[in-house]
Amino acid sequence: MNKNLRKMAALILMTVMAMCFAACGSSGEPARTMPETESPASEAESAETEDESPEEPADTTGPVLEAKGTEFPLMESISVDDIVTATDETDEETALLIIACDGDAEVAAGGESVIFRKSGTYNVGVMATDSAGNSTKGTVEVKAVNRVLPEIALSETTVGLGDSQTAYDFRKLASASSPVYGDLTDSITMDDSAVQFGVPGTYEVVYHVADPDGNEKGASLEVVIRDTTGPVLHLPVSEFSLTAGDGKPDYLAGVTAEDKVDGDLSSKVQVDDLSVNYEAAGTYTVVFLVADAADNLTKAEASVVVEPEPTPEPTPEPTVAPAVEPAPEPKNTYILNTNKKKFHYPWCSSVNKMKDKNKQEYTGTRDEVMGMGYVPCQRCNP
Repeated sequence: MNKNLRKMAALILMTVMAMCFAACGSSGEPARTMPETESPASEAESAETEDESPEEPADTTGPVLEAKGTEFPLMESISVDDIVTATDETDEETALLIIACDGDAEVAAGGESVIFRKSGTYNVGVMATDSAGNSTKGTVEVKAVNRVLPEIALSETTVGLGDSQTAYDFRKLASASSPVYGDLTDSITMDDSAVQFGVPGTYEVVYHVADPDGNEKGASLEVVIRDTTGPVLHLPVSEFSLTAGDGKPDYLAGVTAEDKVDGDLSSKVQVDDLSVNYEAAGTYTVVFLVADAADNLTKAEASVVVEPEPTPEPTPEPTVAPAVEPAPEPKNTYILNTNKKKFHYPWCSSVNKMKDKNKQEYTGTRDEVMGMGYVPCQRCNP
C-alpha cells in the first residue's frame, strides 16, 4: 500500500479530531490546542477561493471490503492484500491494515501482514481507509493449512558393519521434527527388512514420518556389510616326519580352504617353510596361509620333525668255515673168503656155503678190508 496514502489518512483523522474539539469549545467547553496542520478540506477551500470555482461535495463514503483469499499456509508471512481487497469510488488506492486476529497468529507491528502458527480457522479484522479519511472495518474468516513438511535427520548416511554382526539398532540414527509440531521422532516408522546380517553387500534402510496434518517425509540409510571373516583352512595332518636329507615333502597334499563369499580357495593356499632345515635333525614349524578377496587372512601351523640320517652298519668280514675232519669210518665185523678174496657180513647166506678152511673173521673198516685185496659180496654188499 502507498505509505503516503496512509500518512494522509492519519492527517485527515487528526483534522477531524481537531474539528470535534473545536466544536466542543464553541458549545461552552474549553477549546484544545491542535497542531497547526491544515486539513485536506481547508486546502481545497483555499484553492477554490483562489480559482473562484464552485465547491465540490465532500467524500464521506468509506471503501468497500471484499474477501480475496480464504486458505493460507502456516508459518509464512501473509500480506493483508492477499486476504482482502478494498475499492473506493473516489480513490484508486486505499490504506489496508490488519487490526486484529484471533487464535495462534502473529500480526506484524504495522498491520501489513500476519503469520498463522497452527492449523484451523481464523477471524482476521481488517480496516481500509481512503484519502478522505473514511474508514471501513470488517472481519474475514480464513483457514490456515499446514503445508510445512516435517524433516528427518540422520546422524549417519552410511553405516558399515562386519559380517559377524547379527543385529543393529538403526532407529537410533534418525530423528524428526516439524516447525509446527516440534519433535516427531517417536512418529518415525522404519523398514530394515532388506538388510541381511552376515551376508556381505549393500542394503537400504527406509525411514518415514508424517505429522498430524498428513504432511510426509522420507529418508534412506545405506548399510554396507563388509566381509570380515577369513577362509577356513583344513589340514589333513598336524605333523610331518622326515629324515635329514629327504628334502621338502608335499605339504599341500590334501589341504583345502573354503570361504563363505569366495568359495573354494584351495588353490590359493601358500606354505611358509623358511624355518625348516631339511639337512639337520630337529622340530620345526611350517605355516599355511590363505586370503580371500577382501584380504581376510587365515593361518594354520603344522610341526615338521626331522630325524637324523641313520649311520650305516659296517660290512662284516667274511668268515671261513673251519675244515671239518671226516668222521672216522665205523668198524664192522666181516667174514673173509680167503679162497675167493671176498668179504661178507656175518649174516650173509653165502657164509654158510663157505668151507671152514676158507673162512676168516675180521674186525675193521671196509677200507681196510679192501686194502687187503678183498672185494665186497654182491649179495650183502658190505
